[in-house]
Amino acid sequence: MKKLLFSLLASLPIYVFAAQIEFDAAEIARTIAPEVEKSAFEFSFKVIGEGSVDIASITPSCTCLKDIKTDKTSYSAGEVGKLSGDFATEGMPGSQHKQIVVKVAGNDKPYVLTLKFLVQEYLRIYPKVIFAGSKDIKGQLIRIHSNYDSKLSDFTANTHYQNVKLELLEGKKPNDYELKIIPESGANPGRAEIKISYKTPSGTSKDFTVHAMIR
Repeated sequence: MKKLLFSLLASLPIYVFAAQIEFDAAEIARTIAPEVEKSAFEFSFKVIGEGSVDIASITPSCTCLKDIKTDKTSYSAGEVGKLSGDFATEGMPGSQHKQIVVKVAGNDKPYVLTLKFLVQEYLRIYPKVIFAGSKDIKGQLIRIHSNYDSKLSDFTANTHYQNVKLELLEGKKPNDYELKIIPESGANPGRAEIKISYKTPSGTSKDFTVHAMIR
């Protein structure tokens, strides 16, 4: 009986689990300040199973993900590695959801890494389009909120549209401002482009554009 049992066990196939990578975390979430133009990120992983792992491809979902690479292309069993890159934030304020797909040789199932960034804006401006006519004696308001401590002198507003008066005013709360747009007599119907300039805490100037539809 013992010989029969040993014979049966010996005839069973021996399964060897192929090597794969296991990430410490498959998602990175963070808030990025508006003055940051490039934010570095890094995912750590470890090789589990038997044998080695070769990185076959790394595919980002956006061209805003720059210089993405692993520290090596081939890893042995038990070895640790990292995948790093940069997120270029310029011109992409607000909530950003990006992904990176990693494939290893001999494994049909890809690894999907997720990046969730909230890129803060220097200013929150609303609405960005208003309608105003010569009968709007009090004018129409565009509201401005600064995400940094600021003062009225940090702002300027100008337009090349004739017979449109602009007034920058303090808001009711700290870092809140109002841009009053008043079409004067003789203002022709059309779209007035208005540039709001803001001096950032670092001393650089940022321009924001809003529009007034003159009726």
